[in-house]
Amino acid sequence: MKPAIDICVFGSVNADICVYADKAAALGETRFGDHYALNLGGKGANQAIAAHRLGARVRLLGNVGDDVFGAFVLQELARFGLATDLIGAARTHATGMASILVDAAGRNAITVISGANLAARDAEFRTLAEALTPSSALLLQCERAPSDNLRAAQIAKGIGACIVLDPAPVPTDGSLSALASLVDFVTPNETETEMLTGIAPSEPAAVAKAADALHRMGFRAVVLKLGARGAFASTPLLRQNFAAPEVVCVDSVAAGDCFNAALAVQTCSGADIGAAVQYACSAGALCVSRQGAAASAPTAVELTAFVSAISK
Repeated sequence: MKPAIDICVFGSVNADICVYADKAAALGETRFGDHYALNLGGKGANQAIAAHRLGARVRLLGNVGDDVFGAFVLQELARFGLATDLIGAARTHATGMASILVDAAGRNAITVISGANLAARDAEFRTLAEALTPSSALLLQCERAPSDNLRAAQIAKGIGACIVLDPAPVPTDGSLSALASLVDFVTPNETETEMLTGIAPSEPAAVAKAADALHRMGFRAVVLKLGARGAFASTPLLRQNFAAPEVVCVDSVAAGDCFNAALAVQTCSGADIGAAVQYACSAGALCVSRQGAAASAPTAVELTAFVSAISK
């Protein structure tokens, strides 16, 4: 029997209002869309569900408001098979909310209202200290308070757990510098890479230059998520491009979250970084071929079948 893959997600839990339209309205313009959906979201919840679907034993630590959206979020987490006993209900904050526009090409633009995601509890940090081991992973994003992320990372670093940071949305207060030396992987997408480094990773030389800039910021292992172009990994032992499988992009919401979950799952299972990044590229590709956030994350069986089919 394979040992359990243990992953803790210290992250955001939101209700997502997704609007699907051919393109975004300009300032001052009103446009008709095609349809909308109310979904479970938040980068923390998305990553937790993706890791769970890929076979990991997942603990999601987060908070929702004591409101109708909080009840919806808890119901959805349970529907996806995640335990909700570590999710707190904050009476002083509303449930986090994201407004998401998805255009005809599947691209998205997201505005997040943090709400209860900023209401950290001491119990969350006690749970992390008890649950993490040197063979487990901690998934972090930037939809929680920087000081809380730092505290969670310090706990994980002291235990020796693998820390995967999704620097989204990119903080503007310089708080990532305190995390740089603690995390094992930082995984910005193209937009986030440019915001962090001032370099648009539009061609190979710029990709490598941006990765070097992140190393100079203190990040030891850098994995740049490049959308349809795959990913670029840069570590002390590896500098390599990884292709993404060709798919029709329907909805890119949560693709990066699925990528990070797959990267963590493979790393905890003992895979080398190259195999882990290629697996994550395949997971992200299968995710964008489906509509929705958490619901678009593939199961381990689906991802295995997908990889087998594109390998033929």
